[in-house]
Amino acid sequence: MCYSALLSRIAYQFSLLESRVSIIASYAHLTYAGLDIGRCDDSIAPMVAQSHKLRTHVKRRRSRRDVHWPDAEDVVFDRRGGGWVQMPRTVPMIAALLDTAPFGGKQPPGSLYVALWGSEFGDGMVEINDPAMLALESGYTARRGERNVAERIRVLAGLGFLRAASVGLREFGVVLLLDPHQVLMRIRKDDPSRIADTWWHAFVAKCASVGIALESDSDREARRALDEDEDVDEEDDK
Repeated sequence: MCYSALLSRIAYQFSLLESRVSIIASYAHLTYAGLDIGRCDDSIAPMVAQSHKLRTHVKRRRSRRDVHWPDAEDVVFDRRGGGWVQMPRTVPMIAALLDTAPFGGKQPPGSLYVALWGSEFGDGMVEINDPAMLALESGYTARRGERNVAERIRVLAGLGFLRAASVGLREFGVVLLLDPHQVLMRIRKDDPSRIADTWWHAFVAKCASVGIALESDSDREARRALDEDEDVDEEDDK
């Protein structure tokens, strides 16, 4: 891949990330992959400056790891080769909640929810080209595996965690994964008893620890409006 194409790909990936933390984390991965940061253009330069602290943190973590397992670099999964996925660090916790009676009932969708996130490419959309494989990934190995997938997609759609659309003759050919934090905040607001206080407090603490801001719908709209105003100001300055 030529260098200009690499920069274009990097810029596109950055455009998919809304939060500052996600941008810095993605840049840390690119640095680890060997990108020459000295040749980045002006649009990437601010991200480079912001990432210095995180790069130091990554190096320290790697040093601590290598103290315990000196061969770790050779035996852990190397994401520089591709085949990895980005998802909110809260997904496993949310999946466990989805398997509880107030949410999943007799059709717990937690494992399917994790499998869907494992097929997402940063834009929220998941194309279900092979329902049988998705059923296997979700742990539904019986002959009715594909039916289990369909039933649980309906559960997740009913709860508001995704939107689904048909493709051809398939009822569920593509789904859109919605921001689960916004969904849970709405559920908590509409029916506080549905989510136990102990779980919610732990969830809020988890979000804070990984840099996820729990914003209300009004707060989110205000932030987006502010971001749009800043973009307009930058265009005017040019």
